[in-house]
Amino acid sequence: MALYASHIGEEGVTWNEHYPNEEIFEEEDVKPGNLFCLIDEENGNVIAATVSIEDDTEANKMPIWNRENEPCLHFARVCVRHGYEGRGLARQLINHVLEEMKRRGMRAARYLVGRDNLRAQAAYRPLGFTCAGEIHFYEEDYLGFEKPL
Repeated sequence: MALYASHIGEEGVTWNEHYPNEEIFEEEDVKPGNLFCLIDEENGNVIAATVSIEDDTEANKMPIWNRENEPCLHFARVCVRHGYEGRGLARQLINHVLEEMKRRGMRAARYLVGRDNLRAQAAYRPLGFTCAGEIHFYEEDYLGFEKPL
């Protein structure tokens, strides 16, 4: 949770003091096995990056998505520890999780990113996702991206 909190208030980041929270972390990420971490073992087992996947039924209702790309899972709470940025860790972890999504029988991966979060958009661009459209959701403006698996 401290890793997530360290990014609140950064340009383009839509997180706040209410999201993400302990309940989401435990119930949606940890317990169902939907949290993936990249660990820096050489520096005391520091969590260098995280990503969660979820079946976001509210986000799936958005009209921007290609319905042929279902069932699908969404990336959520992608986070890279300060000092580890620029090393491609998020892409590395997401590529690993894309394989896990395939293993779980998903036809596609989706994610929402804050419209103004240019750093995250640049990080994900090389992964081959296409922009499905823009949506206002949870009182924020997001771009929705998806990729058939």
